[in-house]
Amino acid sequence: MDTKQSNGDHAAASAAWNERLESIGWGLFLIVVGIAWLGPEAEVPIGICMTGAGLIMLGLNAARYFSGVKTSSFTIGLGAIAILAGIASALSVKVFGVLLILIGASIILRPLFEKKEAGSQTRSASAERSSGSRKIFGQERPGQRVSS
Repeated sequence: MDTKQSNGDHAAASAAWNERLESIGWGLFLIVVGIAWLGPEAEVPIGICMTGAGLIMLGLNAARYFSGVKTSSFTIGLGAIAILAGIASALSVKVFGVLLILIGASIILRPLFEKKEAGSQTRSASAERSSGSRKIFGQERPGQRVSS
């Protein structure tokens, strides 16, 4: 019983630590975004604030990872997007236009990769038919030919 109790204590401590890290991370994130919106563009460039916010979110997940707490896909994605937006802003790249291009390219390229996967599945199905065995309800019956 001692092991179960210590596992429960560890889970509770881990949840409390995660909540604390999350509160610190979101607080820092909101402070940086607030500074970006309050200050004029000449004082604090928005690209630097976005990069800082992204680093905070990724730092939050690094602290979670090294503490043995499950990381959050949402804050990893948010941090990555913020860093990319900050870098794009610093380089005077139109972020929305670049995102549209990337989304369009992924829509065009996705069928090319899916077709290769589908082709390999049809080849394996035809190989099974010609092998002389037949699957019925997931069980293989040797010696029975499949009639085509």
